[in-house]
Amino acid sequence: MSEAEAENFWQRLEKFESDYPEGFNATQRNNAYFIFCFFDEIAYNEIILNAVEDLIGPNILLSGSVLFIKEAHSSSFVSWHQDATNSGFSCHDFITLWLALTASNVESGCMKFMPGSHSEQALEHQDSFVEDNILTRGQ
Repeated sequence: MSEAEAENFWQRLEKFESDYPEGFNATQRNNAYFIFCFFDEIAYNEIILNAVEDLIGPNILLSGSVLFIKEAHSSSFVSWHQDATNSGFSCHDFITLWLALTASNVESGCMKFMPGSHSEQALEHQDSFVEDNILTRGQ
């Protein structure tokens, strides 16, 4: 999607956070597309769906979404994890999509991944429940 589209979604998210600060904490950021039209618009975005279809074909099921919101200069973080384990899937024939609505770079704390880890077996994970971890179960 274009920068302008991402900016529009981000502005709508910011407005909701401002209007309802108590209703949008880390444990309530799952499956926002059920209740917010603008997240549903992302779920049905043609550019995103076409990219997913290129990878897995036309039978696409959105099984859930999570918003990882890390404010600037905060101590929050997302711990290392494997999406299959974090999502509770036993099979590994799926994809996860990550979409940044704001700049993602070293200065803003961009996402990091281990190259090639997608082709490895799932590792054993332990829940850690560490304060400031946006991944609420830790791992």
